[in-house]
Amino acid sequence: MKKKATPVGALPAGTFVCSRASGDYARPCKEAVSKEISWVHRLNPENTERLHTHGSECNDAYKEWWLREGSGHREEAGCAVRDMSEAVWLVTLRSLPELMDFICKNGEVVIYRNHDRVAGLPALMIYDSYIE
Repeated sequence: MKKKATPVGALPAGTFVCSRASGDYARPCKEAVSKEISWVHRLNPENTERLHTHGSECNDAYKEWWLREGSGHREEAGCAVRDMSEAVWLVTLRSLPELMDFICKNGEVVIYRNHDRVAGLPALMIYDSYIE
């Protein structure tokens, strides 16, 4: 039986999605914990309008992309909405000293906010390979 995904809002403060630049999907570091998380993905009204415009190859591809992932596709307040879930590696760092300790243990780290995936959660990428 599949475990129920944890809503992003229920994660503790200081939670980061963790990965490696090499793209290896194995556990990125010993501190990482695998968890299925869920969130609501909302498009802004301009992008929602693209879903309703037919005849353009670009807009048709956009609609195909939107419908390919997630469930419960709907509109709320003029915005396209879908329910998303994904298994990710998470690390919780509650202070700057904890972050610095994490960097010392794991090497160079890129810190960013992933707006396209995982509900915009902050992310740590262990820089173990070249990326652009």
